[in-house]
Amino acid sequence: MPAPPRDVHGRRVHLAGSSDDRETLPPPPSGGPPAAMLIDLEKTEQLPGGLCLAHARTPIGPVVARWCGDPDALPGRYDAEWTVDEDVAWLANTHPAPEQSYLIGPRPDGLLLRGRLDEVARAAAVLDLAGTLILLDLAGPLPDGALGTWIDIHAEREKVALYPYEL
Repeated sequence: MPAPPRDVHGRRVHLAGSSDDRETLPPPPSGGPPAAMLIDLEKTEQLPGGLCLAHARTPIGPVVARWCGDPDALPGRYDAEWTVDEDVAWLANTHPAPEQSYLIGPRPDGLLLRGRLDEVARAAAVLDLAGTLILLDLAGPLPDGALGTWIDIHAEREKVALYPYEL
């Protein structure tokens, strides 16, 4: 049986989703903060205006997000970097999470990304999403004590981008 997943700080984490997802899509290997997450691309969808969406599974849930790779990419596994092209606004699109578990999931108005707020700079933050680090721009200051807490970010699916690459 594989070792339980851990975040970038070595803490044991609970992954949302079925045990089948955890078996087929393991978290990235340890040894430093990874920039990418292994995703299982199911299909791409070309929208009017040139926007391409990826329908994929991740170790922590399903996602439909902007695809910044080949629009004709074949289904399969890809290492993908994540970006969130929307400023994080506390109590507007970002809230304290109701539980301490990583999660990606659909919402009627977009996506939910749940992770830990690990580091904060002057106008930026880092979201730890099951060991994958995502740089976030801040719309304003975060409240005292936000560093290290679990947060939910609500974003439009077109504002969350996946950039596939080969290692």
